[in-house]
Amino acid sequence: VVEDSMGEPAITFTMRPGAAQRFEAYTRDHAGGFLLIALGDVVVSAPQIDEAIPGGVVLITAPGGDPNWIARFDRCLPVEVLGGG
Repeated sequence: VVEDSMGEPAITFTMRPGAAQRFEAYTRDHAGGFLLIALGDVVVSAPQIDEAIPGGVVLITAPGGDPNWIARFDRCLPVEVLGGG
C-alpha cells in the first residue's frame, strides 16, 4: 500500500515482462472501456481505461473516494494479472 498523488491510500504492483506486454496490449486495445478487478466473484473496482498502460507498473486508487475500498484487497496480494509471467 502506497499513497497516490493526493495522499490517499493506493495499491501498486509490478508485473513480470510477459504479463506487462499482455496488459499493455489489452489496455491499448480497450481504451475507453473498463478494467474489471475482482476477488473471486466480488468486483472491487472497475476503472475506466484512458490509454495503454505500458511498463507493467500499476497503481490502483480508491474508486469514487470510497475510504474502505482498500480493505477489499487484504487477501488478494500478490496479484496475478492476465495469466502471470
